Amino acid sequence: MAYFSLGSKKLGVEFAFAMFSYFYSISVQYWVIQHPDIGGYEKYLFWFVCLYEFVIYFNVALCDPGRLDEKQKLFQKYEELLRKSKEDPENFIPTFETNADEIIYQNYFLPCDLINSQNSDERKFKFCNKCNVFKLPRMHHCSICNRCCVKYDHHCGLAINCIGVNNYHLFIVFLHASITFLLFSFAIALKYTVYDYRWEVFSTTDKVLAVILLIHNPLTAYYNYALITMYTKTCRRNMHAVEESIIGSTYDKGKFHKLQYGKNKKFYFSRTNEKGEDIIWENIKEMMTSGGRGDPVLRWFIPIPYKNRQDYSDILSGQVNDPNQIKKAIIYMKFDKNSLRDLTMLEYNIEKKVEQDLLNSGFRLKRRIEIPKCLRDQIGDLKID
Repeated sequence: MAYFSLGSKKLGVEFAFAMFSYFYSISVQYWVIQHPDIGGYEKYLFWFVCLYEFVIYFNVALCDPGRLDEKQKLFQKYEELLRKSKEDPENFIPTFETNADEIIYQNYFLPCDLINSQNSDERKFKFCNKCNVFKLPRMHHCSICNRCCVKYDHHCGLAINCIGVNNYHLFIVFLHASITFLLFSFAIALKYTVYDYRWEVFSTTDKVLAVILLIHNPLTAYYNYALITMYTKTCRRNMHAVEESIIGSTYDKGKFHKLQYGKNKKFYFSRTNEKGEDIIWENIKEMMTSGGRGDPVLRWFIPIPYKNRQDYSDILSGQVNDPNQIKKAIIYMKFDKNSLRDLTMLEYNIEKKVEQDLLNSGFRLKRRIEIPKCLRDQIGDLKID
């Protein structure tokens, strides 16, 4: 998609369409359809919906989505722990100074980094040279903004901003608010043009503008509905859009090798019960509040972004020592044990299938596929054929 720069923002077609859609609906609604008879509860409700969507949109667009601006010194000690772990993987037991250290280190590496046909330990802490920061779990780099974002979901061309830890909940509410605005505007237009028989008194220009509105609004609302449907599926599984693309390759390999992996795709952080079923409400709460903050549902709809709500700098620098406070702040980084177990087994079975294909082709392998101790310690006993 082509973008043009305006200060630090990169604007594209989606932004232009959003602005046109919003202001066209307001203009036609006021100057053509309702004017001069606008009044009553419709007037106040319509302008409340307009204002609510406007405020939410600019909160999504202008807030800091969740960026880190400095290199975290604590990763130096993590790298020392990782070095010792690679030297003696079966016997090394890491010790941690803080609860934050343990959560970040133990939940950093994915099974795909540990289980491979070469049986090589490919673990390493990801460092972004462009942003000069070590990436935290669930942190990704945006190629458009050229910045790393904590709990990155995607870059929204509509809001000309990344969607991350501070504004994800507002983005979801914005999609719902936009559908409400479009359909409410459509309903009012339908009332004043068809049911009140005002169509005959419209000029030709007014008729054209009204027809465009009556076609544009439901179609745009349907587009937003499709987006909401997609994000509802990922939200209920505690999975961001970029994470769905990451785990998608693993499921594609499983499908290629005709392996069973259950009805629903999950990610390593999808909260599930012992039966492997999604705990939907827990996943939604964690996505909308980024962990166990205990925020009421009403807070999600208040058009104010969370500003540094995780207190990353204080936690990463060791200034916060309360274990409960640390756990609430970065609980979203912690693997779900059941999801981790299921995906580890899927990754293991994929590599086992590749290994068997190599053996059948006449290759001589020095080592056989195995699940490393660091994973077994987290998951517990596994039934491996």
